Amino acid sequence: MITNIEVQDLFQGLAVPPSGNGAAPAPVAYAAPVALAAPEAFAAPSHADLSGSHNFGVVTVKYTVDPVRTEVRVEVLVAGISITKTVLNVGRGTLRVPVELPFAKADVKIAVDFNKTQITYDVKACTRVFADWQCTGFKGILFNW
Repeated sequence: MITNIEVQDLFQGLAVPPSGNGAAPAPVAYAAPVALAAPEAFAAPSHADLSGSHNFGVVTVKYTVDPVRTEVRVEVLVAGISITKTVLNVGRGTLRVPVELPFAKADVKIAVDFNKTQITYDVKACTRVFADWQCTGFKGILFNW
């Protein structure tokens, strides 16, 4: 027999006294429910420090490295317009995005080398100045982890 334990009746908001007492149930004020973190939140450490964003003229490259899944999520924006969002992994380690808008154009190449744990870039970003294009090239290592 269970004694001296309060049992919550969640539907009625009542506490039931221990059996054999004979007293009527008393109303109980319950605290607001607490939001619990999903189990996957504990599966791996936060990778906020493995995320970033770099600007190359009118081109912005955003990335998030997930070493647990061996993948890198990449988003390319040109003049603030999202052009592509993709996942690079061991099977697909490179991305090339050529884009031309009326006022800007770009050729973006992103490569991930999981052996060297680095992301490299080769970006040509151009803006229209009157009838001509003014272009600048950028090349290097975007991120090491």
